Amino acid sequence: MFEACDAGEECKLTPGNSTPHCRSTNTCTTTLEKLCLDMDLSAVYYVDSCGAIEGTFETCGAGEECKLTPGSSTPHCRSTNTCVVHILQEALVAYDIATGDRTAVSVAGSVGAGDLAMGENNIFWDDSRNLMWVMGQVAPFLGFAVDLTTGDRDSVYRISPGGLLPGEYPVELGHAGALRAGNYVGYGTAALHPTDNNCLYLIGTGGEMYEYEISTGNSWIKSL
Repeated sequence: MFEACDAGEECKLTPGNSTPHCRSTNTCTTTLEKLCLDMDLSAVYYVDSCGAIEGTFETCGAGEECKLTPGSSTPHCRSTNTCVVHILQEALVAYDIATGDRTAVSVAGSVGAGDLAMGENNIFWDDSRNLMWVMGQVAPFLGFAVDLTTGDRDSVYRISPGGLLPGEYPVELGHAGALRAGNYVGYGTAALHPTDNNCLYLIGTGGEMYEYEISTGNSWIKSL
């Protein structure tokens, strides 16, 4: 016995923890949450109100990891494959680093719905939306968010209701403000704001920086 427990308590060893502790023997409520455990990131577990692990909820497959998205309490399985753009075929391709296997994720005209184009200069994962962003090409404003499950593509600069990046308006609109003033983004760097997923930063060909509001299409020059 490591510690003398009071009445109505028992000495308990929590899975993954070598330190015993006293825990109430009162009846616990039903499952409250799911979480990823550091000792086993391949699975998600139920936890009851007393902190006891009830059992495996979901097992991630090969080439996947258990992921907690910022701002969400619901874990999910996410691919660990590396994605690259095949620009000649306007395609996003996933490579399994361990096996070398490759899978077409989004291909213009055949895999996934959306515009028959693809960005190529910047590829980054959006945890808040579970989308892969592929930004930049020879066109002044070309960039897409891609659903890795369906292959669907949604233009970042096309503001409309519905879709992967829904806008605030009942009719389709395009980008406005600084990006409509003859400026050119093209192959410049693109990055989401670290805490505001409605804000995208873009670098133009002259090194200037723009702030772009995804939900409205409005844009501003932040550095010239």
